[in-house]
Amino acid sequence: MKIHILTSLNGVSYPATSALLMFYDKKVFPNIDIRLWKELHNAGFVTDNERGHGFTLEQWWKYVNIIRQLAKETSLIARQVEKRLFDYNKQNQKRKIISRE
Repeated sequence: MKIHILTSLNGVSYPATSALLMFYDKKVFPNIDIRLWKELHNAGFVTDNERGHGFTLEQWWKYVNIIRQLAKETSLIARQVEKRLFDYNKQNQKRKIISRE
C-alpha cells in the first residue's frame, strides 16, 4: 500500500501522505484534514477521534472509504467530495479548528 511507503519516511504523517496521494490520483484519494474529519464526526460517519488529531492508519482508511462511498453516491470524484466538505466547514465554522486544550 502506498501509504505505508510514504509514512515510513521520517516526519511524514497521514495528513501529509494523503495530500501527496491526492495529487497522485484525485479520483480515489481524498486529502484528510481536521475540518473534514470533524464534519464526518458531526454527521455520524465516524465516532472516534472527535478532535481529528493524530490520525491512525485505521482512521485514514475509514476516511478514504467514506469519501469514496460518498463520491460514488453523488457521481463525484473523491477530491470533489473532500472539497465540498471543506467549503461547507469553512462557511459554517464557529470556533477555531485547533485549540490548545
